[in-house]
Amino acid sequence: MSQTTKNFESLHDAYTFFQEHSTEAEQDRLGYLSHLVPLARSGRPIRLLDFGSGDGGFLTAVLDRAGFDPQKLTLSLVEPDAGYRRQAVASLQAFTERPIRAWPELPTEEDGPFDVVLANHVLYYVIDLADTVARIRRVLADDGIFLTTMGDHGNAFSQWSDQVYAALHVTPPHYLAPDLETILTDAGQPFEKTTITYDLGFPDSEANRILLLRFMLGQNFDRLPPNQLLALLDPHTADGRVAVRTYHYQLAIRK
Repeated sequence: MSQTTKNFESLHDAYTFFQEHSTEAEQDRLGYLSHLVPLARSGRPIRLLDFGSGDGGFLTAVLDRAGFDPQKLTLSLVEPDAGYRRQAVASLQAFTERPIRAWPELPTEEDGPFDVVLANHVLYYVIDLADTVARIRRVLADDGIFLTTMGDHGNAFSQWSDQVYAALHVTPPHYLAPDLETILTDAGQPFEKTTITYDLGFPDSEANRILLLRFMLGQNFDRLPPNQLLALLDPHTADGRVAVRTYHYQLAIRK
């Protein structure tokens, strides 16, 4: 994950805005905990790799509730943003008595295997999804589980993105859940799929719309007139607020 199709280093404020005004993270955490709590209660040593850890805030909130024994939990991180990577290591160290290993890209098989690989909303942006999935499966332990979340074209963010890229006359530079499902099916890899529903809501203002759209579009935000982009949210306004209910999928892949 040393390269992605979306640069997040200039989007920290926009990402924070999305986190503060969306129930997405909480709903995703609940979905992952249904798999992680039984592992924590098993009492066996667990090696967990967070692929695309960001600043570590999401995994911190998950581990706060999962109940892993710090003596039996080994944490490893992949995060291309050096600042986020340092923050993640610092915030997550309390959950394990072992030093946290962290890389800007996926480790090799010699650095594994991992009992859990978590990839929360990051597979959209990898350069080569099939290669990334193959590499994750290779570092997964024989009885391990790979947990990931992605949306499809029915997701509100995907629909807005589709409109933007159609106006730019370019193919969207990201993957969606159906792409992942096709890769897994072609590889003969079974998976479990769960629908996660969440809400996004905030006071309607031009500044807030811009923050959300910058988070969604990244470097493509400046490629269309601002008024055209701001109008994407018009159908979702009422009583001075922007309010959206949408969904995505969590997939559980067991080796």
